[in-house]
Amino acid sequence: MLRRLDAEVYARVQAAAIHTLYGYIDYLARNILPDLADEDWLTRHGNIKRCPRKGATRANGFVRWEGVQNALSMPADTEIHRDDGQIYTTTATTPSAKGVLRVPIVAKSSGQVGNCEDGIALRLATPISGLSSTGYADSIRTGTDIEDLDSWRQRIMARWYDTPQGGADSDYVRWAKEVLGISRAWTHRHKNGIGTVGVMVASDDVDHPAPTQEILTKVREHILPLAPVAGSGLTIFPVTAKTVGLTETVDCAKNATPNQRKINGKTLTQDVQLTATDVHAVTPEVLRVEIPVGIPLPWPAERAPTGWFICNGEPFDKKKYPLLALAYPSGKLPDLRGEFIRGWDAGRGVNPRRKVLSSETASLESHAHGYRDRYYVEDDGPLGHANNKEKMPVGYNADTGSRATDGDNDSFLFIDKTTSNAGGSETRPRNVAFNYIVRAA
Repeated sequence: MLRRLDAEVYARVQAAAIHTLYGYIDYLARNILPDLADEDWLTRHGNIKRCPRKGATRANGFVRWEGVQNALSMPADTEIHRDDGQIYTTTATTPSAKGVLRVPIVAKSSGQVGNCEDGIALRLATPISGLSSTGYADSIRTGTDIEDLDSWRQRIMARWYDTPQGGADSDYVRWAKEVLGISRAWTHRHKNGIGTVGVMVASDDVDHPAPTQEILTKVREHILPLAPVAGSGLTIFPVTAKTVGLTETVDCAKNATPNQRKINGKTLTQDVQLTATDVHAVTPEVLRVEIPVGIPLPWPAERAPTGWFICNGEPFDKKKYPLLALAYPSGKLPDLRGEFIRGWDAGRGVNPRRKVLSSETASLESHAHGYRDRYYVEDDGPLGHANNKEKMPVGYNADTGSRATDGDNDSFLFIDKTTSNAGGSETRPRNVAFNYIVRAA
């Protein structure tokens, strides 16, 4: 009787309902504060605290041509392509001056994908008379992705910790970081005298942390209506690049590391002397010896790293890159896109009459695939009389191939033929695609 009662069913239903209720309460507990909130709830917290998520921005900068005719101009809205498919558009009609054409452009797509290292080839979608189709990137940056959740969460939480005070140091930092492209800021009281405020700003770009003048202007225009100081008392300035050498790096390590630790067997005391070998540093001299400038290396990405060029057949500045010019005196990189590299014959005779850096077209060693076709002719007489008995196909005749007679006196002919063409557009082994790059030095 007990096992047929519905009490177990009621118990399971109630347990499921309570589990769902407590699960929802736990969900609310995690999202009621921004530190653990999911994206939807974080949007609510950001709206309540007037701290919206920063969207993606488009990269902008310039494309540059040198050695062009004076008075040559490029119209606005001209489309320019990067080799990986990224599209840019010119923003103003710009004439050339002193043999240089430097045109402002903006990326079509938002995000860091539009940023471009200086010297990357950019190509015109539509030719312009008197101008090479290939220009080169010049200061194309400022493109940022949509703000990541952790960074946005930290800004929202800062609103909880640092209550707006109408001009405290934290207020200026918060106001500056609300601008697209700014992720770090510092307040400098009395920057230009008593009563003035300076705000130093930076982006997350490791290679170019200093914002452009356009972004600095946006930061100033954003802060002015909020700040208690007059416009003349507010200064917005970027971080300044500082080159830190190996000696300074080692000094920082010495001051920050306990004395009992060792590097390469040397105790880190105040008077320790460390060399590049001790810290396994790769100096430019070592790099030049171990990887000579000009050696093409496989690189597993569409864009070359900083300080390297893709071997795409483009010319380079021999004065700016003298070591690369020693390897390629023509001032032009080899075009290794879609190519295999072959060892130079150097008199061996396997691949003669070749020069270093010479190209060779595709080829297949001469050969044929033959087969023998047999045609029977019903005949009780000599083979030469076969035409009297049956019409033979085109290509067969009594004088081609061998003549023979099988057991039942049926004559037959042989004709030699070759197979028809088959296969793809080239002969190649299995392979993996890499970009060949060379050091720019």
